[in-house]
Amino acid sequence: MSVDEWCRFCHKYLKTLGIFSHSTLIFGVTGKAKTVFHRLVDLGLTLRKSPERSMRSCRNCITLLSRIERDLAVFRKWEVLEKQADSNEGALTSTTSDKGDLD
Repeated sequence: MSVDEWCRFCHKYLKTLGIFSHSTLIFGVTGKAKTVFHRLVDLGLTLRKSPERSMRSCRNCITLLSRIERDLAVFRKWEVLEKQADSNEGALTSTTSDKGDLD
């Protein structure tokens, strides 16, 4: 068996009746859409081509990647808002303590 008969991420067997089904080439170009490789790079995960690692991903893992891309934007927004709130609270705390010293 070839290493490419398995999903690189979840290790699911990708052939049905000897034919690849519901799988995507990770490094393959598919028209105008970004490759799986480039989508992962955008998220901060860089894959390397290796003869020991599969070049394919199953549909379930691609769906998971799509949800990560969609939800990570929301998470990053929360992260920014929390950092802003923390910096604002720090500024309020310092001005409040300064006012207390004046009394």
